[in-house]
Amino acid sequence: MAERRWGTAALVAMGLVILLLMVALLLRLSLVYETFAVFVEKLSSGLGIDENLATAIAALTVVPFIYCVGVAFSFRAGRRMLGMFGVAAYVAAYSLAAWFVSQDVYFGPDGALKYYAATPEGLYFSDEPGVDPVYGVRLRPVTREVVAASRTGAKPAALPSLDRVEHFFDPSTGEPAVWYAKYADGDVKLFSAPGFDPKTGLPLLPITPEIIERQRRRLAERSRSEAEDRSTAAAENLAKARARTLQQMVRDIAVDGSRRTVGFALSLSDAKAVEGQAPLVCSRAVRKGAPSGVDPRHDLFAPEFIANGYFDRVYAGEGELLRDMGATDTTDAIVLGSGTAACRRTDFNDVVSCDVGISAKRFDTEGRLVAQASVNAVGPGFSERDAIAAACTRIVADSDFVQLLKGGQ
Repeated sequence: MAERRWGTAALVAMGLVILLLMVALLLRLSLVYETFAVFVEKLSSGLGIDENLATAIAALTVVPFIYCVGVAFSFRAGRRMLGMFGVAAYVAAYSLAAWFVSQDVYFGPDGALKYYAATPEGLYFSDEPGVDPVYGVRLRPVTREVVAASRTGAKPAALPSLDRVEHFFDPSTGEPAVWYAKYADGDVKLFSAPGFDPKTGLPLLPITPEIIERQRRRLAERSRSEAEDRSTAAAENLAKARARTLQQMVRDIAVDGSRRTVGFALSLSDAKAVEGQAPLVCSRAVRKGAPSGVDPRHDLFAPEFIANGYFDRVYAGEGELLRDMGATDTTDAIVLGSGTAACRRTDFNDVVSCDVGISAKRFDTEGRLVAQASVNAVGPGFSERDAIAAACTRIVADSDFVQLLKGGQ
């Protein structure tokens, strides 16, 4: 009986030993697999090494590393110490190698592997997100532009206007591809890389959708304002040019303060007589025969007043032109006459007879039409000039025309 119990206990103990050996083997295999997988992952993703090459490197390094781990748990103190040194040497060698290789590795299959911050001392890089430990600037994932600026040492270049920038963000990562500086007046200047604004020395900021939209609105408002300014300037220039043109229609005249000065202009159609001087001959006759206290000044208007069509425009109703050109500045009223003059030679001692008809309008100093009259007269003379002068002398003596010249006097 006792021997049977000892036999059973031996079998149980042997089973437990075998089970423990199997668990230890499984643990070792699991450790080997996990260590191998971690090495491959770190080498391929963390360092950007090709996965096949990473597998080969892991195969050459993991097995000795696992062996050293096993030796570190040896029951013999000497071997245990040797194993610990081996593990420490492998970890140190791997870390140093990873650090050295990763210096120029910024991207992996899943995107950026490093983070950056633009500080007063330049670009700061880190393997982990967070903030720059010195200046507290938030770290952002690196972009191709940042890496290029870092490797070439290129300074941020000013970009053209916002509307001419093709990409504000990296199409593959969504990270900013443009940086900006904002000034006190709200204006924004764009740059091609991170760094510092050469104007203020402040760090450039990565572009954001809000800044883009705000700047677009600002540029649109500026464009509208500039268009309005151009339109206003054009209108002002046009007004000045118009004023200069109108002022050229009027001459400076000396007025007689003892009489009412009336600006007078006459346009006669079919006036071939006196070599086209019929209006001037008639105007002089009107001034010479004007009623007492009235001084009709036909010399107030330049020849261009009639030649350039301003006479017709005023006569047709644009009386404000008289005010705009300054014709009423030195006069008490303006009288414009439009009519005809036709001359014929009679059979009586070579006497010439001229028919003159004038329809005249009186305008006040504001350019408003206040009165009008139509008068016809025939004048005889031994020449066309004398006949026209005689007809116009009769017209100026007509009561309706006298009242037109005198107005409310």
